[in-house]
Amino acid sequence: MKIQISLKGKIAIGVIIAYIIIALIVPLIPLRDPMAYRAPPTDIFEPQVVDNYSFPSKIIRMNTYENEFYIISENHQFLVYNILSHNITFKEDLPSQNYSNIKILRIYPYGFPVFYNKNYVYIFADNSFVKYPINNTLSLYPLNPPFSSFSGFITYNSTGLYTFQYNPYDFSKKPLWHIEVNEKPLGLHYDYRHIFVSFHDKIIEISDDGKIVWKKSGEFTTNPIFLPTYGNNELYIGSYNKIEALSIKNGSKIGDIPMPCNITSLAYRGEILFAYSPSGTFGKVDLLAKGFSWKIDNVKKYVANPFIDGIGVIFKDGKIGFLLTDGTIQWGKEVSVYDILLTEISHTTYLLAILEDQKNVQQYSYSGKMITPLPPSEKYILGTDFAGRDVFSQLLWSFRSELYLAFVSGAIVLLLGTLWGLIAGYFGGTTDDLLLLLSDSFLFIPAIGYAALMIYIFGISHHIEATIWASIFALAPLEARAVRNYTKVVKEKAFVESAKLSGAGHWRIMFIHIFPEIKGISMVYALSAVTMALLLEVGISFLGFGNYTVPTWGWMISNAYFTGYWDKWWLIVPPILTLWAIVYSTYLLSHELYASEYIISLEARTIGEETKSK
Repeated sequence: MKIQISLKGKIAIGVIIAYIIIALIVPLIPLRDPMAYRAPPTDIFEPQVVDNYSFPSKIIRMNTYENEFYIISENHQFLVYNILSHNITFKEDLPSQNYSNIKILRIYPYGFPVFYNKNYVYIFADNSFVKYPINNTLSLYPLNPPFSSFSGFITYNSTGLYTFQYNPYDFSKKPLWHIEVNEKPLGLHYDYRHIFVSFHDKIIEISDDGKIVWKKSGEFTTNPIFLPTYGNNELYIGSYNKIEALSIKNGSKIGDIPMPCNITSLAYRGEILFAYSPSGTFGKVDLLAKGFSWKIDNVKKYVANPFIDGIGVIFKDGKIGFLLTDGTIQWGKEVSVYDILLTEISHTTYLLAILEDQKNVQQYSYSGKMITPLPPSEKYILGTDFAGRDVFSQLLWSFRSELYLAFVSGAIVLLLGTLWGLIAGYFGGTTDDLLLLLSDSFLFIPAIGYAALMIYIFGISHHIEATIWASIFALAPLEARAVRNYTKVVKEKAFVESAKLSGAGHWRIMFIHIFPEIKGISMVYALSAVTMALLLEVGISFLGFGNYTVPTWGWMISNAYFTGYWDKWWLIVPPILTLWAIVYSTYLLSHELYASEYIISLEARTIGEETKSK
């Protein structure tokens, strides 16, 4: 008999076919990885101003350590500003001269600001100044323990390099040693026993007692950086469009790293080497593959700190930002600044921006403020979840796992339940009793109980397979009972008796003569297994037993709920509507099959038999 399908049934079939097509073509669509993709930090973080500070006069120089700002103002005052109490704790007038940048001499747990003018080097300690009478200082380099064998600083003036030791409790204003040089250093770097100083035409290594260990001539453009890289103690220094790797033993060249631009500054964080070009290129140097492993262009200035995991930048287009050490821009903001500082305050990293008016300072969180989940936009059609993952990609990729789960469950329930019920209903007797007892034993445990058992057996990483088996154990016995009951009715029909009299075997009678009569009810229960599997997966995920590496609609729903973003409609509505559409369509289709294959067919057979009897 031809199956009669209503308009609702046709719509249901159309929805199911559409779902199957989507599941098949998803791998061909250029979607973001549903689980591994993360929206870039610039999308999900925005600058977060933690605090604002205002000062009555312009800031000329500034630095920080722990909870204090150290400031030289335009009216030549040295100020110590306590960040926690928001007040000035120390103030002293300085001579009307030009002053250097303020550097920090770190003698843990203290940090002592140090700077100079043409007559003195100043160290601020215990609310007073220690002044070293050093004339015409042109550069100053703090020596911080434990990386240096002693605490102090090196200065350069026209007569050479002078090294001073500083200890808050015992120090001398006389230099430890002096080396005559007639050129201002490009930079300086040190480890515990060695000091490396670079000039335009040479680089020298000085021992901590002031003796020159070796000297190497060349054409250099940057400060040196010592890195114990990959088991080799190497010194890196820029030479125009390359970086030379030198042995710290004697300065001999180990190799060159070709760079795409002239390099004028090197910085480091741990064993990561960074390079900067005046063209505005800043990036990480690839010490093995050569060149940049990543780079950022349009950089006007950067600030790096070997103690801080990140880099502050001023871009040429007027923005400031914070870079992670993998080259990711965590956040950026368009603001006019005089200068920026990267510092730790109470063991937390901050970016300080001295605004263009030089009287106001903004304190930015280095991580910025996380603004996920992002709402739907042109870039993210259905927004992102709390971790910055693309919801649209999750939704579409879930079609594959959900339909696999549904149709495998339905197919196995159809095959197993039909065979089980046919055998029990056809043979009857002891076979029927045993198979009926077996089905009853399975029905004692609810579907969610089987799900928990299967999760225990297979593990959370196989929750799709666990859901399939749970659906089979829960629905196959029900299908078997239904098929068994219908088989008992059908096998009493005259056409079955005729088949027996004609010599047909048991299996032929079951599958050729009886099965066509009960296939409708068999499909109805198989479709019930489909909906059971889909809804069971939601329950498993909601209980926290889902495999969070496999996108499913159940995982999306539970993820939205348990992360506290139930109110973000784009996280919860799409998976619920998509799940509802397939579940309701499957229900409508099963209803159509039941009506066509059972009610209409039964009425037709009954009328036919009554006609024959007359």
